[in-house]
Amino acid sequence: MLSLFALAVATAQPEGEEPDYSCPAMTLAAGSDRAVTLVATDLSAGRGPVLELQVAATEAETQNFGMLSLVRVSGRIYLGGMLGRRVDDQQRYSFALSFEPEQLAVLSAATRLELVATDGNIIAVALKPSDAAPIEACLDANPYPSVLSQNAETRRSYTFVPSEPNQPLRLRYRGNPSHFYPMKALQEEREGASRVAFTIGASGRITACSVVASSGHEDLDAASCRAARTSIFLPETNAAGEPVEVKREQPLNWVIPK
Repeated sequence: MLSLFALAVATAQPEGEEPDYSCPAMTLAAGSDRAVTLVATDLSAGRGPVLELQVAATEAETQNFGMLSLVRVSGRIYLGGMLGRRVDDQQRYSFALSFEPEQLAVLSAATRLELVATDGNIIAVALKPSDAAPIEACLDANPYPSVLSQNAETRRSYTFVPSEPNQPLRLRYRGNPSHFYPMKALQEEREGASRVAFTIGASGRITACSVVASSGHEDLDAASCRAARTSIFLPETNAAGEPVEVKREQPLNWVIPK
């Protein structure tokens, strides 16, 4: 399989024979045409093991799927890492995501995987819990400390690490108040602070918005919801991993740009 990106991490080579991370692949996809496999592999040239999640994709997806914002595994959000785009000698395309070996239990028990791009696009796949014993045995047979364990910054650069418990995350926000400042308010040099309450729908977009604390200016209050509605969120999910509607509040400060 040919990688379209290269990993390069500087660390000392181990003494003696290099470990063999040719562990058996674990199939995770359930009832889906999109194959998902989990393998243990070398981070780069003998620099320690990682778990690589390989998600089948089309050529168009590998070209058009935007910058990856985060990964969600059975409702748990993972941040950092890189989205690898690969094609093998049979022209089969895939995404590749690296996780620390400590995430083996979580990944092998997962029932849903979501790749979330910064533009709000989501690739979602149903997974089936699988026996992690073969990969675990393979890792145990090759006890070789990864460079990832030595540096938290490096770990987050190359692997996806778990975030705080599930909550809505803003994927995109184009609501800088200066872009929505009413012309008349600018001319009259009026400033203020509003607070809006809004509903995040299952799609991640705001479906309802209202002003709960006025700036004292009707036009600034109206512009507050226009600005807020430009946000796209990764919505909360229920226990089944289904997106649900939630309500949130947010302050907006109207200050004339200098």
